[in-house]
Amino acid sequence: HLRHPRLNQHMRSAKIADIFCALWNADIKAFQAASVIKPPHYNADYLGWHQDMPDYIPLSNDRNGCIITYLCEMGPDSGGTSVVPATHRGELLPRVLTPVPGWPSYLKQRGMEGFDAAAADVVSPAFQPGDALVFHSSIYHRANSNITGESRIGLINVYQAEDCIDLTGRNRFKAADLPVTQNRQPISG
Repeated sequence: HLRHPRLNQHMRSAKIADIFCALWNADIKAFQAASVIKPPHYNADYLGWHQDMPDYIPLSNDRNGCIITYLCEMGPDSGGTSVVPATHRGELLPRVLTPVPGWPSYLKQRGMEGFDAAAADVVSPAFQPGDALVFHSSIYHRANSNITGESRIGLINVYQAEDCIDLTGRNRFKAADLPVTQNRQPISG
């Protein structure tokens, strides 16, 4: 998002900054920024249920969260996102990778040890262009497949409180540690 003025502007949006500054009562910095394109008839099953936080730790605290901005109509069968509310309050579950019959051997379905989606209170909202989903990086979630004949696009921005430090320099995303606000106001890029 740093390479394109409109994406950079979106990453530094006052509306988004207000949400995350209020959540953590702190200034924020970027952790990750990405555009996600789900082509027609895209099967996202391999992405499976997961938490993002295991990919991010060790951090000095857990004040890290995501916002997905949907640029198209998206829902359970058109590339939206499903979540299990309040699961960020529990433990991080070990990741499991499961071979799937008929899939190439290098492609395994991601999942979480001990998690049963059929027994969970899964929410799969329908989104309109411009809608956004905000969630903690420890929440159980999955990217849904796009069974439609049209591509679906979303913008993902992950932010953290200014005191959330990557303890081992694991984050190699281009937006890592980029200050987004100062005195709770967006910094222009």
